[in-house]
Amino acid sequence: MQLTVRKMMQTSGPGYVVKYTADFDAVPSTDAVTASVANWMPDDAEPTLVELAREFIADAFTQVLNPRGLPATVVIRDLVIHDVDFSEYAFKRFTIAGLEALLAESSA
Repeated sequence: MQLTVRKMMQTSGPGYVVKYTADFDAVPSTDAVTASVANWMPDDAEPTLVELAREFIADAFTQVLNPRGLPATVVIRDLVIHDVDFSEYAFKRFTIAGLEALLAESSA
């Protein structure tokens, strides 16, 4: 399945930019969610921010999929890291909302 998240709120105060695409498949041989980042923009983004985004996206997938008994391997692509309007919590919040909507659509 594919999840695309594109949310932006840039302000003069703390804001967020959350943009990425994630491909994921259920992996019946494991009971965990694993996530990796294939690429990000800009290329010279702070590695710590890339890792924080990966962790919070993985946490969101875990929070949504584990209660459903659905472990997964997640590959995050086209991850946008905005050094000023970066919020790891926004990555988690919008991932949860997008994933729940996608799963509801696919089960309907």
